Amino acid sequence: MLKAKLLAGGGAETIYADDVFSAYTYTGNGSTQTITNGIDLAGKGGLVWMKCRESDTSATDNCVFDTARSALYNKLATNLNQAELGSGFDGMSAVSSTGFSVKQGSAYSVNSNAKSYASWTFRKAPKFFSQATATVTGGADATVSFSDLATLGMVIVKRTDSTGSWYVWHRSLTAGKLLYLEQTAAEATLGHITVSGTTVTLEGGVIANGTYIVYAWAHDTATDGIVQCGTFLTAATTTTSLGWEPQFLLTKSINVAGDNWKMYDASRGVAYSGTSRLVANTSAAEVAAAASVFP
Repeated sequence: MLKAKLLAGGGAETIYADDVFSAYTYTGNGSTQTITNGIDLAGKGGLVWMKCRESDTSATDNCVFDTARSALYNKLATNLNQAELGSGFDGMSAVSSTGFSVKQGSAYSVNSNAKSYASWTFRKAPKFFSQATATVTGGADATVSFSDLATLGMVIVKRTDSTGSWYVWHRSLTAGKLLYLEQTAAEATLGHITVSGTTVTLEGGVIANGTYIVYAWAHDTATDGIVQCGTFLTAATTTTSLGWEPQFLLTKSINVAGDNWKMYDASRGVAYSGTSRLVANTSAAEVAAAASVFP
């Protein structure tokens, strides 16, 4: 696996992809267990996304946890528009300098016994990923700056204190349009969030008053960059040049309704024919992709 390099802080720090991102599979034990993936969430902060790879009525949601919220173990589900669920439910129970721990509770499991899971961990780092909370009150705008990312590639915004859609801004979308992460709809004219430079604005009077989590990924085409957010046209064979071996891919049709948010990663076979696919907007189990993905 390539360890693409990111130079942060004007060259003061050298960060490798393995320091800030992990695609890690594990088997649930129905109790508690520690996932050691080498990512420092306790010291640096970040996002953990987990999904059961098998059919299991108690373990199907795409479960998202992050260190930006005060209740960092409260679950969000990318396939649902519900508010965050409290720590009494199955989920993440701790973060450490080398990963995180999961527990077994009463529902929405990320650790059912003998079930196989995929996890993706994104650590906060310049020119890679960041996150923040924002509160919209009185119909006024709320802004979040992500200047450490240099160039924004994709932003995801979700209300946490009540129901609300997952709004997705991507640098390749038509101006003034957004996508819904929990839906298969094509891009739509929505004014809920806007992006100018590295500033994300939650538009008061359009987006509802409430508390929100904002996830942001950079777009870095430098030779030492580790994340890119772009587009491609579907064809019999499509080649997209990144300059490095991808560890994680998230794809969605911009102009065709009914297309799922498909996820591929190196831990589940992105490197060869027969790539396994999970979907962010449904509770479906893992399936073999209709088309193979080759790095």
